[in-house]
Amino acid sequence: IDRNVMLKFPLNKEKISETARAEKINSMILKDEQLVKFIPFIEEEYEHLIADNKRTLNQFKKNFERDTAILYLFIGSGIRLGELATIEIENLDFQKNRIFVVRKGGTTESVPVSIDAMHSIKRYLAIRNTRYPGAEYVPFLFVTDKGQIKEISRRAIQNLVEKYTGAFLKNSGITPHKLRHSFALEYRKRNPGDLLLLSKQLGHTSLNTTKLYVNMSDQAGIEAMERYSEGLKIESEE
Repeated sequence: IDRNVMLKFPLNKEKISETARAEKINSMILKDEQLVKFIPFIEEEYEHLIADNKRTLNQFKKNFERDTAILYLFIGSGIRLGELATIEIENLDFQKNRIFVVRKGGTTESVPVSIDAMHSIKRYLAIRNTRYPGAEYVPFLFVTDKGQIKEISRRAIQNLVEKYTGAFLKNSGITPHKLRHSFALEYRKRNPGDLLLLSKQLGHTSLNTTKLYVNMSDQAGIEAMERYSEGLKIESEE
């Protein structure tokens, strides 16, 4: 007789509350001044960190406009990795500062994008076809010429995000999904009364998913109050 012995040992999957999950994510994203200073760091300081490695420096300079456009777009829209990788040039709307992306499930939606992100895309497009010969025949926005000219892969995008955030944070870096969380938290803080708007921006099909950022905002508020209280303590001691 065949028996599944594992049935005798029920699996007790650890349950994590939404608040605990929010706190965990909150400790692994770019917040406040970090979000403001991240891309200027890449544009103005990163080059000096790699100055001794000529090959790495040359690659950075070659892909500078492309890579910064990718980073700006992540923190200026909150779109998913897969959505960014499959953006086509014809789906850019510079007049209304928006892009059209293919969401989960295959639906195409328009997504508002920050002005800085759209400017960075324009800067990239100005050099795209000359810097990457043959790119004019590739419909996708972001391309690579490694091997042959083609759209940049999701893995390559993830690697470059982790590389740049790692240099900025002086650790192993964070993923594109954590940049999405970074955008969402900042967006929520600046638009606290409209969860539905954030849900649409992120392409969520349920508000329950978006409520994660309510808990993250609450935690950010607690941390802000702790800093405020510490400041008062220092002033009273002076």
